[in-house]
Amino acid sequence: MANHDSHLTPLLRMRSRLAGIVWPPLVRGDLSELANTFELLDKTQWLSAPEIAEQQAVQLQAVVAHAARHSLHFQQRLAAADLQASQIVSLDDLRRLPVLTRSELNAAGASLFCREVPGMHQPVGTVQASGRTDQPRIVQRTYINHLYWMATTLRSHAWHHADFLGRFSAVRAAVAAPITFADWGTPINLLFDSGPSQVLPANFGATQLLAELQAFAPSILSVYPSVLAALCARCEHSDHSRLKLVSIRTLGEVLPPALRERAGILFGARLSDSYSTEEVGSIATQCPVGELYHVSAETVAVEILDAEGKPCSRGDIGRVVVTDLQNFATPLIRYALGDYAEAGGPCPCGRGLPTLKRIHDRVSVLRVAPGCRDTL
Repeated sequence: MANHDSHLTPLLRMRSRLAGIVWPPLVRGDLSELANTFELLDKTQWLSAPEIAEQQAVQLQAVVAHAARHSLHFQQRLAAADLQASQIVSLDDLRRLPVLTRSELNAAGASLFCREVPGMHQPVGTVQASGRTDQPRIVQRTYINHLYWMATTLRSHAWHHADFLGRFSAVRAAVAAPITFADWGTPINLLFDSGPSQVLPANFGATQLLAELQAFAPSILSVYPSVLAALCARCEHSDHSRLKLVSIRTLGEVLPPALRERAGILFGARLSDSYSTEEVGSIATQCPVGELYHVSAETVAVEILDAEGKPCSRGDIGRVVVTDLQNFATPLIRYALGDYAEAGGPCPCGRGLPTLKRIHDRVSVLRVAPGCRDTL
């Protein structure tokens, strides 16, 4: 099992918000909520798998009960399955409810949303999710969803020992021109001092992207796998153009194992991949010890189902069905993303979080809205 103490280091490097107190850092006001949630996730990841499943079931009951009271569409789903909300008390019970497809989500319209959202979960925002094969989906997400997204993002950076004072570059689809910033953006800049960052358009050619990256000289690059492959091809034809990177973080698309190895050798960098969608935020992030993806079990429950709708065994590939355990505005309960993944097993790192071995196919392609400063 890994030494847990090493994962507390980022907590002790936070920027203190109390005059005269530099270390240990003290955070007050609204930011203390984020700091506390980050610290909480640092602890919950080390619970055993049964303990995590037990706590997921408790949270599942809460979100199902709320949806049954306030979402017309979810009430109809329960009635069609001849179920009462009180009958869903575990993840096994949840499988009695048919999955929610993307087309059904689109057709539900406003009836999907909860008529009431608890005050502490507000404000509520609207997200338009895109994909390769169907029409955009519109879902509502709450402040609590955003809070947990920020905390899981911080935990991911902590796992991979990100140097926040380094230079950070991101390649994104929804920007039209290069932009530079004085820091890394939300959530990093809320709690930590950080170095400068840049965002580059994904539709730049590899030669132009490479030139921009060379000029900025980042130590960390966040990029889509398809763009990373193009950069690899460009750099392989010119030794002097190779980037010197410490780490590469991929997102939004499937990361082939061959590309992981190729880029790691070419750039001398550590690679880590993440699995997210606009609808539910962070789903899983690769472990810093191995290549398994740890599910963000504090916020989502993930099922990998075979062609008959039964849970896949370890090593089998099936479709990804997620339940958002924290969304009290849109009941994304047993929601079929259209993606396929391989079920994983216990991780040697010692974390009790469930795992995926590989993401095999993605219909849900993560994109960032224009002007978004969030670090992904």
